[in-house]
Order: sequence, then structure tokens, then C-alpha cells
Amino acid sequence: MTKVTELLTREEKIEYIAVQKKPAVNLSPDSIALTNKHIIFCRSRSFGFSMDFQDFL
Repeated sequence: MTKVTELLTREEKIEYIAVQKKPAVNLSPDSIALTNKHIIFCRSRSFGFSMDFQDFL
């Protein structure tokens, strides 16, 4: 989740992280990070070699 912490603002902190059970084929499971200001969806792309982030207020 170090990539998620790079997206946070100065006073924002991670409250909870939910991680998908790691499938056999995927190197990086999908996850959701809840902060005190955002909900951040983290989805792996290209068999886990890149990540796609979506955030909502």
C-alpha cells in the first residue's frame, strides 16, 4: 500500500484496508483503502505489473 500513501494529502491518513484474497494467477490482488477523506479502489492491471487507482470523496 505504499503507492496509496503517495496519493494522500497532508492531513489524510489510512483508516482501513481491505484486500481481495490473492488469486493464483494474479501477482497483486485488488484492494480498497478507506481514509478519513477518500475511498480509494486499487485494481491491478497487466497481471499485477501495474496498478489502476480510482478515488472518491
